[in-house]
Amino acid sequence: MDSNIRMAFSLGPVTDSAALALLEADVAAAADEGSREMTIDLGRLVTLEPTVIRALIRMRRSMHELGGHISLAVGRKAVRETLRVTALDRLFAIVESAA
Repeated sequence: MDSNIRMAFSLGPVTDSAALALLEADVAAAADEGSREMTIDLGRLVTLEPTVIRALIRMRRSMHELGGHISLAVGRKAVRETLRVTALDRLFAIVESAA
């Protein structure tokens, strides 16, 4: 896979451990294929739970080690505020969600 290709992933409104594990596996597979620019769309999330935060940090760490970047697409004000309060808006580029 060409490293210039931007991959996009999305989380649904209900995010359980199985959904997060699948997302992490998909991001890892895309990274293994050479993708270094990814966006995870959080637009359907109502709140940003600690389990999601931990998963985002793990994925960011893995991509950073490979020289890649993950952006977060955010729609809801509450999610954006959680990113600000936790300082995750300093680790991730934040873009507007289409959801």
